[in-house]
Amino acid sequence: MNNNNDNLVAQELFSQVAALKPDAKSSKGWFIKGTALLKLDNYDEAIIAFDRAIEINPNDSKTWSNKGNALNALGNYYEAVNAFDRAIDIDPRDARTWSNKSSLLCYLGRYDEALQASDKAIENDPDLATAWNNRAMFSKIWADTMNPYDPLKKLSS
Repeated sequence: MNNNNDNLVAQELFSQVAALKPDAKSSKGWFIKGTALLKLDNYDEAIIAFDRAIEINPNDSKTWSNKGNALNALGNYYEAVNAFDRAIDIDPRDARTWSNKSSLLCYLGRYDEALQASDKAIENDPDLATAWNNRAMFSKIWADTMNPYDPLKKLSS
């Protein structure tokens, strides 16, 4: 199959999962439904599903992290940071959550915190390419922001 067919099959499977009604007491079922909705860019419904999962099991870091991703996609940035923080409180070794948080912090102009979060992602998973990419990009942005009139920059351009 080519990529287009693979994407269509994946989208159809996600749609089937998103249509399911999980057991009211199954945090895993609500998490899976929320994740499918997230993949389908149905962020409002994904957040509802993640909230149901959190009501059942408030200590699932992956649910909090995915809720942060959905909130971020909707532009609810400060709520997303809070969701990422909650996920990290539960599982401080989750490199992907650290990396997602670092991207959001950079977007919010909180460059020092973004660099620190990138470093935590790398510390927890040195093979996570997005964390290294974020680190390099944020370092450049931070340097440009902190010292935009550096005369040495003009010499290298």
